[in-house]
Amino acid sequence: MNLRESVTEEFNGFSHTCIAEVAPEYYSEIAPAIEETSKRIAEIRSKKDVGNAETVTLMEDYSDVIKTLQEKMANIRRKKAGLIDCEERLKRENNLKLKRELLIAIVAAVVGVGLCFILT
Repeated sequence: MNLRESVTEEFNGFSHTCIAEVAPEYYSEIAPAIEETSKRIAEIRSKKDVGNAETVTLMEDYSDVIKTLQEKMANIRRKKAGLIDCEERLKRENNLKLKRELLIAIVAAVVGVGLCFILT
């Protein structure tokens, strides 16, 4: 399991704005914890040895790390509905802003043409 790919897949298509708004702890807590978990898994795997008496302890540590990771991934998945809502809201706001700017440009052009006719 590649941790970064799993997280990237969960957040694929969502803006940084919405991620920060819906899951403010992502950048400060979750992403660093996932990076640390990835390093811890690599460390455990490197120490694994079938003949070593510590292997059972390492496997228990590995199990704990995986459980923690699963909890973090579940937390991320729970935020997905909020991310979708945020993206839809941002899209509506951007469309409204674009329409407003277009209306202003059209009004300005009409006023400009009107003034040209009046002044000439």
